[in-house]
Amino acid sequence: MTILDIAKECSRQLQITVPTSFVSSTSNNQILLKAMIYKTIQEIRDSYDWPELSRQHLFKTISGQASYPLPYDFDRRINQTLWNRDQNWPLIGPIDPELWQQFKSGFITTLPMQHYRVKGISQNQFFIDPTPTDSDANQIMVYEYITDSAIRPADWAANTAYTTSNYVFFNGLILKCQTAGTSNADAGRPPLYGIDNTVEWEAIPDYVASQIYYVGQLVASSSKVYEVTTAGLSSAASPSVSSGSETLGTVVFTYVATPSAWAGGTAYATGDYVLSTKAYKCVQSGVSGRLAPKFYAVYGAITTQTGQLAPPTITKRIADGAGALVWDVYEQSYSAFTADTDEVVLNNDIIIDGAVWRFLQAQRQAYDDLKRDAENNLENAKLN
Repeated sequence: MTILDIAKECSRQLQITVPTSFVSSTSNNQILLKAMIYKTIQEIRDSYDWPELSRQHLFKTISGQASYPLPYDFDRRINQTLWNRDQNWPLIGPIDPELWQQFKSGFITTLPMQHYRVKGISQNQFFIDPTPTDSDANQIMVYEYITDSAIRPADWAANTAYTTSNYVFFNGLILKCQTAGTSNADAGRPPLYGIDNTVEWEAIPDYVASQIYYVGQLVASSSKVYEVTTAGLSSAASPSVSSGSETLGTVVFTYVATPSAWAGGTAYATGDYVLSTKAYKCVQSGVSGRLAPKFYAVYGAITTQTGQLAPPTITKRIADGAGALVWDVYEQSYSAFTADTDEVVLNNDIIIDGAVWRFLQAQRQAYDDLKRDAENNLENAKLN
């Protein structure tokens, strides 16, 4: 059901005017109903670790960096899911403040495994101890969490004209139109990021001058791939060597590979590199599809945090269709309705039940029986 469908059903049960549009409605009843739907979604989301709201977050350690940003849509972590994939060990925690200070300030300075703690109000709230060094930089950390986004836009549709700032949903991703155009006419070729039949690719961003680079980052330049082995600020020139290392600015780039041309129907192994307009690294082996990858990554602005330069954001983009249509993978919290075609991820019936009794409560009308029935239905939903 779309949010408009939900609003219509709520309105019928409340015996108020059924809306023909909802998100932009200026009707007092519909404005109140929208507020009650939001309140219902929030309270139901917080009541249980719904599988529909469970997501996974991966990030790489950076030498000298102890704290890392939480996911953009983070609501709460799922304990016992935090692991260092390179070392195949769990992260110990969350550590309470007293024990954290014992590790940071006491005589114990070497620990067999990493500990973690979430604290503070800055962008980087996820802390790891001990702080990664060059020897353990670029290790993959993973954990699962509950998203605060229980709303999603309508599904992507083939051969459809989209305008800038339109949103669509496909394959677990929310996409925002960055450049207007018409989507692919082939419904079997929707926009994908990272997936190529059974192969998974990591998009390698192109080299950028005057850019902050950190140890372990990959960069594409001159149809080659390089790894940053000494962090720093890059220069106007770009790396071009075919072996060894090259220092540009204060960054040392080490040659990794000259990717071969991507080919359809080909078996690729983890660690392979290919070139298809953009450079890619295989992160999950498989057999490629019939059409070349059309996604890529671009560096965003460099930000400043607590007086230090922070790693730049990387925007994930997908070319779609034969024209100019480009999608950005929307990595922000999608927690507000933007169109009547938006949908609620959670069970629509319990959203309707909850919004109806809350609306009546706000109007100072009888609601106790409806609330009791809604709460029973909610508990039953948790068991299914």
